Amino acid sequence: MFAALAGFIYRHRWGVLALSTLFLALSIAMVIRGGRLTGGSFGDREAEQTQRLVEEVLGHSTDTTFVVVFRSDTLSPRDEPFRSAMKAALEPLASDPDVLSVVTSDEAPAPLVPEMVNASANSAVALVSLKGDFKEALTRYPAVRARLRSSELEIVCTGKVPFMDDFDRVLQHDVIRAELISLPLALLVLIIVFRTAVAAALPVGVGALAVVGGVAVVLALSQVCRLPRAGCEGQRPTPA
Repeated sequence: MFAALAGFIYRHRWGVLALSTLFLALSIAMVIRGGRLTGGSFGDREAEQTQRLVEEVLGHSTDTTFVVVFRSDTLSPRDEPFRSAMKAALEPLASDPDVLSVVTSDEAPAPLVPEMVNASANSAVALVSLKGDFKEALTRYPAVRARLRSSELEIVCTGKVPFMDDFDRVLQHDVIRAELISLPLALLVLIIVFRTAVAAALPVGVGALAVVGGVAVVLALSQVCRLPRAGCEGQRPTPA
């Protein structure tokens, strides 16, 4: 089968090259355009119905809210110096156009207040909600995080938005390292094996075409395929 395929490609090499070039151009255009890829939400599970009900009450997605943890080695979160330092660190976010709301133990509902202050660990938390959907919040997060500074308190952020921001940074670093190290080594090995630059570049080109084309096909399918989403207006998830 592979011999027949190789023979067909060789006999029609210029046509195959033209179609491959056209496919690559279309794939690059689709990748640049982007798509509606999500995290695999099915929409009809009880947990997701509950999350949508919570979002209706809050008025925004819970995915765009992250937790800011303030901690000190010497100060107690119930002392005024700790509270003042925490307030000063959060003050720049009050006028930040990317921030929807900031909730500390002073503004939180009474049942939530004990969960936001941990005197034994010398720590307290604040809830920061960003504007827009999750993708927009992820874009806004680095600038907002840069505004959170304190000389008295240690600040750590956690939640879906900080996690994905860190993940993207690590992934970008790994991809760059792979391109700078793995690709030249692979080309060197291919040149040693095939003895010509054209033959060595062919597997790399086919691999690049397969990766770009595969991503483009997925993005194209995301434009026309939609998972059915169950409505939850006026409903409450029924117990299992």
